[in-house]
Amino acid sequence: MNYTNKSFSMESEAFYKSITRITYNPLKEVTWIKIHHKKGDVIYRRNLFTLFRKKIKEVVQEDIIRDTGWGDYYYYPISSYAKDHGYLIIDGKMYVRPNVHIETNVKDGDRTVKFDTEAEALSYISALKENCRKCENNLL
Repeated sequence: MNYTNKSFSMESEAFYKSITRITYNPLKEVTWIKIHHKKGDVIYRRNLFTLFRKKIKEVVQEDIIRDTGWGDYYYYPISSYAKDHGYLIIDGKMYVRPNVHIETNVKDGDRTVKFDTEAEALSYISALKENCRKCENNLL
């Protein structure tokens, strides 16, 4: 096996024997975060010196999310917000990454592995079950 081309990890037989539960969470759309400005919206500016006439401030190039923190509003483009919080963007919508949570009977042995696609997660689960079966740990 060529170890320089791709990342890998190796686990001991004790890890596979200690697994008690595997939980799979599929790809899910984020509905609790609302978009403040959609792509193509025009943001206007008014003030006393222009006698309350609208002047174009900017045209939004990417969806913008408004987030609050310490009493202030912060505006983020959707791509940077998703990158910072670990979400995926597919066709302009944010999704929670599919993940696999592995519970073990060892203290601090639990782990959560996140994936980009559901196919990768399901293939990881099947490989994990196969390795557990080899170590005589039958998961139902």
